[in-house]
Amino acid sequence: MIFGKIYNKRVKIPVKTVDIKDCEKSKVILIFPYVHPGPFGNLCSSNLPEKLSHELNMDNIMVFHTATTNSNNCGGESDIKNIADAVKQGLKDMHYSGTVSEMKKINVNGYEISMQKFGNYGFSAIIPESEKFDDISLESGLKLIRAMRDSGMDDFALIDAQNDFTKNAPELDNCSQFIPEMKRAFSKLSDAYPARIGYSRISARISGLAAMGIQALAMEINGKYNAIVLTDSNNITHDIMEKSRNELSDIVDNLEIYTTDNHVVNASNLDINPLGLNCNPDDVVNLIKTAVKDAINDISDVKIGMKTVYTTVHMGREDSFKTLMDTVLGAFRIAKYSIGFILIASILIAISSVKYIPFLLR
Repeated sequence: MIFGKIYNKRVKIPVKTVDIKDCEKSKVILIFPYVHPGPFGNLCSSNLPEKLSHELNMDNIMVFHTATTNSNNCGGESDIKNIADAVKQGLKDMHYSGTVSEMKKINVNGYEISMQKFGNYGFSAIIPESEKFDDISLESGLKLIRAMRDSGMDDFALIDAQNDFTKNAPELDNCSQFIPEMKRAFSKLSDAYPARIGYSRISARISGLAAMGIQALAMEINGKYNAIVLTDSNNITHDIMEKSRNELSDIVDNLEIYTTDNHVVNASNLDINPLGLNCNPDDVVNLIKTAVKDAINDISDVKIGMKTVYTTVHMGREDSFKTLMDTVLGAFRIAKYSIGFILIASILIAISSVKYIPFLLR
């Protein structure tokens, strides 16, 4: 099969799992798998959040988009199972903390970076600001993660926010530029606040929104509410982000909106389909508002643990996505011409048949 030929490189990748527990029961599990949720439709690792949900038999998971590109799509079912097994293994042996830091943001060279600590663990999201980008190279992202762990952190996850959609934005392949400032900022963060977190999830049939819908984490820190919203979509428009922040500004001190970069929503046109481009943005804004409010109502004292487990998946090489797209589009062209030939031939046969009917009736 074509996918076996393209995705034939065995790669060892980290799967990072964060468990947020309330009374010894998982309230929500955050998963950071370093594979890309593509190429499109339901093929290979596309629709990764729902596939992991089914494999784990859990719907209270949030699958974040990590430092990966279309070169890091993986082969299919066996790879999804390996990732799910890594999550299960991580959950078996995890050390927990009951404290968190404030959420902090810094700006480095036109990129915005959000960050938070819990215990001696942490995560950051790189967000397009004046400098736009689409996807972060795996090699560069892993280099940043190693640097943060070498600085003394027990574990660290890097998120590609994949938001504020900009057409033809370039790939980000230099995360080293962020390391010095991130190290300094994290060293000053104190996990001095009790971990109080709520979670919610809303599903809806909206163009550009996949099965896991809109999920929200709400955190009560130092008397203020902060929220992280994750939409199961292939990016999201600036309009939705701004409207959501404006309409929730009297409730939350800081609202982060990230996406899963799920390529399942691109099946019909083999192209990007960011949330808000082909639907009513106000419908999405209303869902985000509801999800955040529900998460705030769910806030309770929690413990947070983190663990990294490595697993092996089948990935393509640097040009694998282009090879796949050329193959698929070539097949479409052949199918189109074949259908056209069959259609024309059928019409000619029908015309000929009509022409000779009088002779047959004599």
